[in-house]
Amino acid sequence: SAVLLTNTWSTAVRGGVQLLSFGAGQGQCVLTGETTIDCQLGGLASGATATVTVRLRPRGVGSITDQAQVSAAEFDPETADNADSETTRVGSA
Repeated sequence: SAVLLTNTWSTAVRGGVQLLSFGAGQGQCVLTGETTIDCQLGGLASGATATVTVRLRPRGVGSITDQAQVSAAEFDPETADNADSETTRVGSA
């Protein structure tokens, strides 16, 4: 219950990035900082999933690192799988 996803991104892109849109398949997301979105996803049954989409537009060449972290009201004995990140290179071929 009370599942919270915090999504942040950092860039090494000349000119930065433009936030185009964000949203969740359930619950509600709000922009809480220049590069941070918090999503209140409500309750999820064990093994269930929820989708959060963040669309960014790079304004140059470089890389974007996106990080997501989740938490819930219940005790989680295995917190190692509560965060993930991915880096994407952007630029000309």
